[in-house]
Amino acid sequence: MRRLIFISLILLCLFLPLVVVHAEVKINFSFPCSSGFGDCPDQSTIPGYIVRLYQFGLGISGILGVGMIVVGGILYATSVGKPDKQGEAKDMITSALWGILLLFGAYIILNTINPRLVQLGEPTVKQATSTVSQVGNGDSSYKNPDEVVMILAQKLLETGIDLSSYASCMMYSDPQSIVGVVSAGYYPFVCSSGCNEQSGCWAGGEDGSTSLSKYLLSELIRIQEDKIRGDMPNFTVISLTGGIHDPNSRHYQGTAADLIVQGNGEDWNRALERVQAYYVWAKCEYKNAENEVVFTENCEDMFSDSKNSNKHIHMHITR
Repeated sequence: MRRLIFISLILLCLFLPLVVVHAEVKINFSFPCSSGFGDCPDQSTIPGYIVRLYQFGLGISGILGVGMIVVGGILYATSVGKPDKQGEAKDMITSALWGILLLFGAYIILNTINPRLVQLGEPTVKQATSTVSQVGNGDSSYKNPDEVVMILAQKLLETGIDLSSYASCMMYSDPQSIVGVVSAGYYPFVCSSGCNEQSGCWAGGEDGSTSLSKYLLSELIRIQEDKIRGDMPNFTVISLTGGIHDPNSRHYQGTAADLIVQGNGEDWNRALERVQAYYVWAKCEYKNAENEVVFTENCEDMFSDSKNSNKHIHMHITR
């Protein structure tokens, strides 16, 4: 029990500074601060309050740790001829030493991994801009006359499907932006195989008239509803008409999607079975150690070599 309490205190001091939510809150309670633990920030702000609380907790935990070592030493010295008691004393001392080492080494560990992990600050919020206005510029020539596609995209968003916001090419070529633009009745960004962060994507593609296939949207709605029912593992759509693919990729035709699945190889196989349908071609796709693209119907093959990369399920409409 003593070990559990001490470890809980250690974990509290380790992870408390990483869980910071900004709010306009006035802090009236003042934590004592010693220059031995670094600067004493103004605790009228949430980051400053967290730092002061962490410094205070660090000192208290250090005192508790030393106290446990002292108590363990006394228990060991007064338990001659009692192996059980001496073993308990050794465990107490060992736990305290490990706890103190972890506690005071936490800053070094986190700072080595990423210095930003130990730098608290007031978060800034950038003003959101309209994806539709950025892509279409309000120009009616970017409007898609196919209202069925717009309605299906709206329905897809209503299902709460997980769409990635990462774009490997130009801004707004990520799945989240693409479906958002289509749901507003506009043509989405469609990229080319040579795209990058500055160029290679156009609203509606090079011909100005490419959008997401209504059949693809229908299938994404179907598998998302399967997930809601618990028949499909959790997944994220990571690519639609954006990203870097083969020049003749169906992605650039608006008829393909790439998914990643949360789970092991069995979960991926179960997801692949749910994705496959009469009008859907789907397989697990990855790059092997030789950087060759491999398609397989056994998704566990992707995890057979740690050098395999770019693992995902590729699906495209065949009609």
